[in-house]
Amino acid sequence: MSEDVKITRRELLTKISPLGKVTLDKARCTACGLCISECPTGALRIDTDDKGGFRIIFKHGLCTACGACREICPEKCLSVRRGLDTGGLDGETVLFRDNLVCCRECGQPVGPRTMLAKIRHKVEVSGRTFKADAGLCPDCRARAQLGKLRLNQGGQRG
Repeated sequence: MSEDVKITRRELLTKISPLGKVTLDKARCTACGLCISECPTGALRIDTDDKGGFRIIFKHGLCTACGACREICPEKCLSVRRGLDTGGLDGETVLFRDNLVCCRECGQPVGPRTMLAKIRHKVEVSGRTFKADAGLCPDCRARAQLGKLRLNQGGQRG
């Protein structure tokens, strides 16, 4: 015989809710943006401001709890649970805040400070030197490398 299992109305709503709730471990997040690029509903998005601020925003009313963001996250810092947060249906929640590092040549954004610090750490732990051109945007980095190539070729000819 099976026992009758009683659940509360809240537990029932959580189980049958078509929506999800994403939470983020800020200590582990590097703000790489993969979760945002993988979110099929747009429940996660990046927001920047003209003062160099960077935020990861969550919109509960768009989340279907598919888990795509959690699966793609290299830091495994996201959790997704099914549930209804009536207070968060219309609003947005800031999951992560950081500042953008801007290219020292042209001023264009390079990436979030946290992400670049994590890359620097991984490079240094591997025993290699973190290159000075890491503070450049892709376009300026390519120009700098092309300039070095031209200098090397010019020095070999003379």
